[in-house]
Amino acid sequence: MNLARRLASSQRRKDQHPNIELAIELVDGWDEAAVTELFALLDAGPKKQRHDALKVLYEIGIRAPELLLPHFDELIDALDTRDNRILWGCVYALRSLVDHAREQLMACLPLILDAAERSTIIARDKAMYILVALASDARYHDAVTPLMLAHIEAAATNQFPTYAERAAPCLTPDEAPLLTALIEARDDLDAYPAKRRRMDKLLRRLAAQ
Repeated sequence: MNLARRLASSQRRKDQHPNIELAIELVDGWDEAAVTELFALLDAGPKKQRHDALKVLYEIGIRAPELLLPHFDELIDALDTRDNRILWGCVYALRSLVDHAREQLMACLPLILDAAERSTIIARDKAMYILVALASDARYHDAVTPLMLAHIEAAATNQFPTYAERAAPCLTPDEAPLLTALIEARDDLDAYPAKRRRMDKLLRRLAAQ
């Protein structure tokens, strides 16, 4: 299948509908060969095709992560780039694998976190999702929890409350004070009453653990 011509950029489209429609079609047909072709485009295609191919791939991941699973290493390899669109798109795709590849995600977590740090809020949001999933797994909890707390501490004001709320259920009673300390140290939240109220509510929950 010549997928390159099906991509939005090849059709001179500025919207993402052709890419989303292609993802749905490939999931419906469970087309493993086409997924392999998309990864070839991601690896070696022109820039616009690489971006479009990745869009199709993470849309596939949302619907059928199992189709991406055999290509886990290719997603990790693609993080070795300065192209922000590739960085956050790959972290987005990797986030879809949290129920299928936790051992692999754990092994590659430093690379994923580095990519998220070099990228945008989208990548950091998806990295947070991966951290929470791994911290919720008893096999990885002790190793991941400090990384998750560091990710929260570095979060921008807009993201901090959501990250803190997501992390709280993963923490043991002994760990809850660590998150409490992070929240109490964030005086930037005082300028946003709604965010401060959310964190005050979370502080009460943490104190009750």
